[in-house]
Amino acid sequence: MSDTQGGTSGSLRTDYVRKDSLTSFRTHVATLQPDLVRGMKELTGGNPFLEHVALLSAVAVYVKRHGGQQYFVLHSPSPAGSGDSWFPVVVDFERLQTFQDVLESMRQQLRAAYQSPSAAIGAGDCASPATLVSTADLHSDPRAAPVGLHVRILEASKEVSCRYSSDLYRSDTVADAVSGMVNILDLGLRAPAVELEKMWESGPADVSAVHEWNDTEIAYERDSTLQALVERTQAQLPDSIALACESRSYSYAELGRASGAIAAQLRANGLRPAGGVAIFAGRTFAAAAAMLGVLRAGGFYLPVDRLYPAKRAAYLLADAEPELVVVERRLHAELPETNCPVLCIEDLLTGDSSSGLPALDCPVAPAYLIYTSGSTGNPKGVLLDQRGRVNNFSDFNRRFQIGPGDCVLGLSSMSFDMSAYDVLGTFMAGGKLALVSEREQAAPSEWLELMQRERVSIWHSVPSLMQSLLDHVESYETVDTVPSSLRLVLLGGDWIPVGMADRIRAFWPKARIVGLGGATEVSMDSTFYAIDHADQNWKSVPYGRAMANQKAYVIGERGRLAPTGSAGELFLGGDGVGWGYHRQPGLTAAKFRPDVYSGGPHTRLYATGDLARFQPDGQLELLGRRDFQVKLHGWRIELGEIEAVLARYPGITRAVALVTAAEQGGPVLSAFVATSGELDLSALRRSLSEHLPYYMIPQQIVPLRELPLSVNGKIDRGRLVSLQPPRAAETPESALAVVVASVFAELLGREWVGPGADFFALGGHSLLALRLVSSLDDIFRVEVPLPAVFEFSTPAGLAAYLEREARARSIDLDQVVELWNSVNRMSAGEIDALSRQELRGGQ
Repeated sequence: MSDTQGGTSGSLRTDYVRKDSLTSFRTHVATLQPDLVRGMKELTGGNPFLEHVALLSAVAVYVKRHGGQQYFVLHSPSPAGSGDSWFPVVVDFERLQTFQDVLESMRQQLRAAYQSPSAAIGAGDCASPATLVSTADLHSDPRAAPVGLHVRILEASKEVSCRYSSDLYRSDTVADAVSGMVNILDLGLRAPAVELEKMWESGPADVSAVHEWNDTEIAYERDSTLQALVERTQAQLPDSIALACESRSYSYAELGRASGAIAAQLRANGLRPAGGVAIFAGRTFAAAAAMLGVLRAGGFYLPVDRLYPAKRAAYLLADAEPELVVVERRLHAELPETNCPVLCIEDLLTGDSSSGLPALDCPVAPAYLIYTSGSTGNPKGVLLDQRGRVNNFSDFNRRFQIGPGDCVLGLSSMSFDMSAYDVLGTFMAGGKLALVSEREQAAPSEWLELMQRERVSIWHSVPSLMQSLLDHVESYETVDTVPSSLRLVLLGGDWIPVGMADRIRAFWPKARIVGLGGATEVSMDSTFYAIDHADQNWKSVPYGRAMANQKAYVIGERGRLAPTGSAGELFLGGDGVGWGYHRQPGLTAAKFRPDVYSGGPHTRLYATGDLARFQPDGQLELLGRRDFQVKLHGWRIELGEIEAVLARYPGITRAVALVTAAEQGGPVLSAFVATSGELDLSALRRSLSEHLPYYMIPQQIVPLRELPLSVNGKIDRGRLVSLQPPRAAETPESALAVVVASVFAELLGREWVGPGADFFALGGHSLLALRLVSSLDDIFRVEVPLPAVFEFSTPAGLAAYLEREARARSIDLDQVVELWNSVNRMSAGEIDALSRQELRGGQ
């Protein structure tokens, strides 16, 4: 009855539930107190219809309080009492301020509905949210309710009865819900003109509990900096391996010399204290040394992902205005034009070390500038200081006992804040970082080889990357073949599938699994939850509790602490809150606010925009977003930015971006566009790839003549979700297209894919696109850049692209296709015999 995106089994939901999927029902009954019965009589005069209106109003207010939803629908039975028809009742809290307002809205809607029987819908057609409210006089048989939750007043005994599906809800959840509804009914009847917000203000017990849950203070080296702590490790463990990448290992002494040389050269080239340096590099030792070198020189670094479109990378460089840009020599040609001085990292490495230079260790100085998606059509930069990172990374190393014997697998992009811990936090702990190269980043089989070779003990990534690993090991590996060294799995940056922990334990039964939450604007991670077991009734893994020296508050609409169990906006604070948005003081003032709850001087909170609530045990439950920002495959995406870019395209008059479900069940980034004429989707994708990073390009684009509107004139996003993209026209097959289609089918888990089928419409996403690029390169030895997959997203389109590129390089693709077909015609025994023959021939 309340959740929007997630939650635990301790919450009610408003999502649609098929009646035939529910098999077990129970009933909870609460007796109304005599004062409440008298208040009901005074308000309604004993009229059963008005009693029903009062109960419907109480349920509506409870849904608002519990889930934070502003707009939803309840269902009320037809007065005929047959159970075959129901009236949808709209609840719009943007227009309702008092309980009296809610009563009047319910009364008017039901009165009008009863006078127009044609407005009723069939019992089998109740759409989301399917919550039913009735009285015994109107509907005496709750068994006819077509959903899992049915609330009614029993006329004879003045009780509230709630019949519910035990497939969906726990008994304590329903008991709490009924108690909450009855309390709201009591408060509303005694003071109907009181503002709704005041009906659920937090009491002393709630305030005390929140402060107890936020008592997270732990001593750490507040006056140290990231680079100072890494240098201490370098001095203590000079011969230990710090970094393994591209089949090479580098000691802490080598890392120290390289970062020191870079620091000295940056100073010599004019880098001032607290000045910015942009790093344009791959996933290499040079990139890691450059990050540390910038910090040792007293500056802060700005990572610019080489996979960004040129226009986006150019925007970052122009907006950040770094004092210097450092680039790997091999990537110099890819660097966008910039007015900043450009230095090659290789040249910096040949200079003298920084020994003898005065240290610039300031714990309140900036450490890095990370850009996230922005709702205005451009990304926004977030500036983070040293102290908050030292606290967060030190907490990680202490809490999870990470030290010199550990090896962390580095999978995250350098422009994603997870990589900051992978590099700097690992080096602070004296551990080893096994960095996945660009060649390996889309190949789980390569990850496994690296994990085995380097004895990786710690996995740290977004859930979608773990999903890719699990898909691979479940298809091609056994428990005996996977590396056994993994002891800790840290998952953050996105929703964690409930069943993922069990899938991990099937291969790594002793691994500790932890869910992490937070925002780039505060700390890499601000909350944690140890997934000791996964309750299959969860819709998502709980968000957990605040980490060391960090705070989490759930704030109601008027700035008051929300009571336990009530929804509000999640605010994060403590040591870790960033400086704000680079060159955007207005946005900074709107999102970074004084912390009036902790009592500390000069402390601030960050308004995350997430809807959340505290459970009675102090665990946070995340419910969704207040705005239209989403996380997909670990990347935080402002849907408004995608919509702004789409709206600038000729012929598109309006655009909406949504996350929908793919045919295979996974999340899909979709765009619905209103267009005045025919739309060339290939040209549109090509244009989007010039302005947006690959993970923000919609996987499916649906052209419409006009976008559907709701009754209040807003775009009806719920109806958009039900619209399907037009079926792609079949394209004549070619032998090459058939091979590409077979690669599509393997990646997408399908038996067959047609030559005209769109990769993204079938459920492909940015991470699978990386694997597609890797697979095509392995087969054809023709490099396919990632943007080409978005532009030519069908087997036929990619086959034509491969043909053009192969001709330019004098590669005979016909031989490749013939060999592919020959192998595919072989039986498993023939392939095995051929392999043994080749092995004997090589001896």
